[in-house]
Amino acid sequence: MHHVNAIVLFVMVTDQLEHLWLSNYPKGVPATVDYPNDSISTLLSDAAATFQGRPATLFFGSKMSYNELDAAASRFAAALTSLGINHGDRIALCLPNCPQYLIAYFGVLRAGGTVVQINPVLSERELAFELADAAAETIVALDLLVERVATVWEETPLKRLIRTSLGSYVPFTIGLALKVKSRGKVKPPPASAEVLEMETLLIQDVEATEISINPANDVAVLQYTGGTTGNPKAAMLTHSNLMANSHQVRAWLNGITVGEEVMLAALPLFHVYGMTICMNLALLIGATIVLLPRMDLPEIVKAIDRHKVSVFPGVPSLYTAVSHQAKRRKIDLSSIKICISGSAPLPIEVTQKFEEQTGGRLVEGYGL
Repeated sequence: MHHVNAIVLFVMVTDQLEHLWLSNYPKGVPATVDYPNDSISTLLSDAAATFQGRPATLFFGSKMSYNELDAAASRFAAALTSLGINHGDRIALCLPNCPQYLIAYFGVLRAGGTVVQINPVLSERELAFELADAAAETIVALDLLVERVATVWEETPLKRLIRTSLGSYVPFTIGLALKVKSRGKVKPPPASAEVLEMETLLIQDVEATEISINPANDVAVLQYTGGTTGNPKAAMLTHSNLMANSHQVRAWLNGITVGEEVMLAALPLFHVYGMTICMNLALLIGATIVLLPRMDLPEIVKAIDRHKVSVFPGVPSLYTAVSHQAKRRKIDLSSIKICISGSAPLPIEVTQKFEEQTGGRLVEGYGL
């Protein structure tokens, strides 16, 4: 009898403690969230159906609507399928933040492939290791990064290079300036590579093939860790993992107005933080994504001011730097409604100062 009473008491106490943390949730955050059982690429198709002509990306004066982005991703998927890319094949992306990144990312997923996220500034040893470890035979790379990829080509399973340029998605005058600036820096691809131009693939008249995705089991992304205890390890992120994470973050962000926000994407999309917040979450809420190819402080402050950025994901040191820069240049940051900080502990004084300066809310996240 004593054992029975003890079990009953344990069950009662456990039941009371099970959801104790809910009392600490901010107002408006739900206790549970339902996640769609879909491919993560449906974030883009759903956004295109809902927001259509709304700008999905802004890139140095060039706009791409949700409809245009969705169509480009589907054309890229069809092109990959026509090249023989099969369900489960790994395709590496070696790109900075640019429209081609989103086109390639969602195109790969729609073709049934797995995106292999590659940091363009990896050492040659790390780059060779990750490409070999992922067994990637195809890579989508910026022309300025081809030389880096070429140095390790023979040490990897790579066979096919899909090349693109930043100048392809900017106004003519900016594209011309970029071409002049990059003259001499664009190196030839490896002699053994099958080389294709992304822009050529996107205008091919190829019929799309419907690929069946199992969201819970199919790996959407291979995300490499920092390798602090040896070689980097590939975290296998399924479509369901990414979909759940996007909806979880959305649930915690009170004050978001669907279809009206402007998201700053200064964080690299090849990192899981930038991918989840600046891209996947942005599509979920129909935000316009302001793409910056590198973390440049003056450009970040200029972009916030010019495009009236309302959602600003970053790291603690970035908020401090932006605060100082804006104050020095007398730039108004009041368009900012929500900031999500990650990658390092967020000091309370940084939160207080930034919220006071912007009138927005700075929240801290943690990911593993």
